[in-house]
Amino acid sequence: LLTVGGQSFARGLYAHAPSKYEYDLGNKWKRMTGFAGLADGHDGSVVFSIVADGRELWRFKSESQLGAQPFTVDLEGANKLTLQVTDAG
Repeated sequence: LLTVGGQSFARGLYAHAPSKYEYDLGNKWKRMTGFAGLADGHDGSVVFSIVADGRELWRFKSESQLGAQPFTVDLEGANKLTLQVTDAG
């Protein structure tokens, strides 16, 4: 389980900053929803971003006390999805 802000998630992606996940959507997705946040027990700050075909759709600077931040992004017409995590200092 992934735990963020005391909330547990049965599935998801775990990433160290910096990291990048890229997916070929083949223009088949309409939307993506989920949560992003710094895993419980980890200090620091990171920036989560969701990019489709080179265009940033969502960005969130997370710190350990902020918990899980919900997101919904429109992916209609997108071919390439990139999920990025960068160090926010």
